[in-house]
Amino acid sequence: MKKVRKIKSLIFYTVSFLMIILISIFFSSLVTLNVIYSCSNQIRNGYLSEFLCGDVGKTVEEIKEDEFVWIKPEDILRAYSNDILEINEKSKADKLIDGDINTGAYPGNKQFDYIVEFIDEYEISRIELIWGGSGTSRQHIQEWSLESKSGLLGEWQVVAGEKESLGTEKTVLDINIKADSIKIRASSQDNWIGILEVKILRKS
Repeated sequence: MKKVRKIKSLIFYTVSFLMIILISIFFSSLVTLNVIYSCSNQIRNGYLSEFLCGDVGKTVEEIKEDEFVWIKPEDILRAYSNDILEINEKSKADKLIDGDINTGAYPGNKQFDYIVEFIDEYEISRIELIWGGSGTSRQHIQEWSLESKSGLLGEWQVVAGEKESLGTEKTVLDINIKADSIKIRASSQDNWIGILEVKILRKS
């Protein structure tokens, strides 16, 4: 009789132990799947998931803030225009990169061609072209392009552009290029156009 009780007791504890293990595995799997889902979808629910996910749990913008910086005026060698009016003492092509979206670059015309030269070659991940009113009016900027160049003998390469009216005050370009200069061109058939600012995000 005692042997039977011992066997029953052993079976009970064994089954209980196995049940505890199975329940632990089940809940561990749920937690693991939840962390994987959160990380893969860039969702951070708190400090624990932030710790577990690392950079994977960060948003794209937060990762960019860690690895990239906005180019400042001191990172730029010069900004100028190929327009003949550049010789005018009132020319302010440097307003393109002064960090103030309320100051527009000029000379302007029915077309413009601005070049920004950096003090070094940079890995660039984003460029924002702030057109202002010239972009929102479909009768103004009707064709534009962004080009980049690297090296003294490097050739200009088209990065982006459209041969149609903008209809927006800002164009955001997520790119991956190396460049020591960029060129911004735009044109209109009938109207005087301009651009307010260019913002460039480079690898820090």
